[in-house]
Amino acid sequence: MAGKNIISAYFFPDSFSTYDLIESIGKSKVNTVHLLKPSSGRWLATSVVNDTIVGDAFDIPRVAVLMLDMENNVAEWIP
Repeated sequence: MAGKNIISAYFFPDSFSTYDLIESIGKSKVNTVHLLKPSSGRWLATSVVNDTIVGDAFDIPRVAVLMLDMENNVAEWIP
């Protein structure tokens, strides 16, 4: 859904990063992926600026809480 979305998921594959997530959804559809780091309670962020992914490629744990700022809707996405 376009706009900000918070998801809690347990299905991310091993070694799946925020870069992988953005690429799998489509760079034109994502503004920012925020990953909650449970140990510190802080949000980490990776963004798309001018069709380029910027920021660190954070590994997404198998169980994760993410906030996705979406530019466009995405149908039937599977990581």
